Amino acid sequence: QGGSEIIGDFHQEQGTHIYEYLRRNSYIGGGHYAANMAENAIRYRIKDLSQIDLKGLRHLYYQRTYVRLAGLLNLPVKKTTFWAEDL
Repeated sequence: QGGSEIIGDFHQEQGTHIYEYLRRNSYIGGGHYAANMAENAIRYRIKDLSQIDLKGLRHLYYQRTYVRLAGLLNLPVKKTTFWAEDL
């Protein structure tokens, strides 16, 4: 995704690999987030997405949402990996 920094990474041995990017050069002020299948797990059709792919996309969305909410509530935010079970 060009020079956009990867801020989230979900991968499983079953072939699922998803990156979440922060696109700072967005048309939206301050940038926006986007999750995409990684180069080693490309899906060309929606019907090709697996249950694990969908779990990974949800995981990255929830992780970002919870971390953002914690920041808004002035709760400490650790820069660590959150596993699906943690959320």
